[in-house]
Amino acid sequence: MSRNLAWAFDGLMVREAAREYLKDTNGHYDEQDLALIWEAQKNSEDKARKSNASFLFCDTGPAVIHLWARFKYKLDIPSVSAAVAERPYDLVLLCQPDLPWQPDPQRETPDPGQRKQLFAEYRKIYAARNLKIISGYNRLETAFLAVEEVLRLAINSRDHC
Repeated sequence: MSRNLAWAFDGLMVREAAREYLKDTNGHYDEQDLALIWEAQKNSEDKARKSNASFLFCDTGPAVIHLWARFKYKLDIPSVSAAVAERPYDLVLLCQPDLPWQPDPQRETPDPGQRKQLFAEYRKIYAARNLKIISGYNRLETAFLAVEEVLRLAINSRDHC
C-alpha cells in the first residue's frame, strides 16, 4: 500500500526495515534485535525526510516495534516508546484484521483472536493521532481517499491563514 500511495502522490516510500533485517537473519531475531530494527527504521525515515520529497509514506513506524516488544517479550524499549509519542506523522493508516490470513514467513500471528487483540492495542496507541481505519478489500482506494482528505484539509487551512 505504501509503495502504491508513494507512486500515486509522487512521494517517497520508506520500506519496513524489519523485513530486510529478518531476510538477512533468515527470520531469526530476539528481543535485543528490536532496538536495532527500530534504529534502522528511524535512520531510513530520517534520511527520507531530508530528501525534500513532497510526500513521505512510511510502511511502518515505531508503534509496531513498541507493540511487538510488549506482546512477544513483555519488554519496553525506551527509545522506541519515546519515538511512538514524539515522531510526527500526518496520517496513520491502520488495516483492520478483517481479511483472511495470508501466510508470510515474516508474520507470526495467524490466530484471529491475537490479530484482533493487536489491532485493539494499535488503536489505543494511535488514539491521539489522525487515524484512519482501513478495512475490506478496497484498502488502497480507502487509503488514497484518506490521503486526499488530509491534503485537502491542509490546503484549506493554509488558504484561511
